Amino acid sequence: MTTRLRRVGAAGVLLMAVLASVVAVDLATPATAGSAATTGDDTTPPAVGTCHDLHLDAAYADTDDRPAVRCSHRHSTYTYKVLVLDEAPNWWDADEIAAIEARSCLPDFVATLGGNGRTVMRSAYFSKTFLPTTEQRLAGATWIRCDVELAGGNRPAWLPQDLTLPRLPLPDSLARCRNTSYRDYALTVCDRRHRYRAVASVAYPRDSFPGAKAAKAYALEKCSRRLPRQAFFYEWPSRVTWRAGLRTAVCLEKTGS
Repeated sequence: MTTRLRRVGAAGVLLMAVLASVVAVDLATPATAGSAATTGDDTTPPAVGTCHDLHLDAAYADTDDRPAVRCSHRHSTYTYKVLVLDEAPNWWDADEIAAIEARSCLPDFVATLGGNGRTVMRSAYFSKTFLPTTEQRLAGATWIRCDVELAGGNRPAWLPQDLTLPRLPLPDSLARCRNTSYRDYALTVCDRRHRYRAVASVAYPRDSFPGAKAAKAYALEKCSRRLPRQAFFYEWPSRVTWRAGLRTAVCLEKTGS
């Protein structure tokens, strides 16, 4: 009998959108419960520490002009940083926006979740940016909002009150799984339907980024040894996630659930 093993890989990208030569400024404005959204041509940057109740389409959109909600209420995103740029980037250049986020937001994303890159890579959290609306861009807005979200497959998961990740193993409500029911291998928390579950983390033996091909090959080799003769999904760090301190490969075991 011939056994065919399905091995699926993906670069470990924790960005859902955005990065240029910019100055990042943390806004010290405290979060206000039920703050009004920036609408029309108002160029005022959003406030750090605000929470938002966004459903699937809104949670993955490029812009968000809905009012913030109280963080004590149910919410799906939390604004952990706001960048104010010296001049506007090309808002319609996804690569430029992504480069700004990776350089200026990701380190704070890791810190917001407790600062342990290995644990962050084993969770279903990801960083998502929101940009000014078209009207705000035309009026001169130069900010980028960086939010924490918790993947839930076909819909966002609600965020806990405390974003600091506990030690491994993570509870199913935070742990990293992937499914095949909505999008190909969509990231999700493990208390929702899934096909693969993160079960192992592998550190790289060097401090400098080994290159995309070498990082992928190392992840495949180590996950093949840890999960022999079975289907698995594996993830490896990209250059931008490496710079933010996310330097482990992740092996996901097929669960069949």
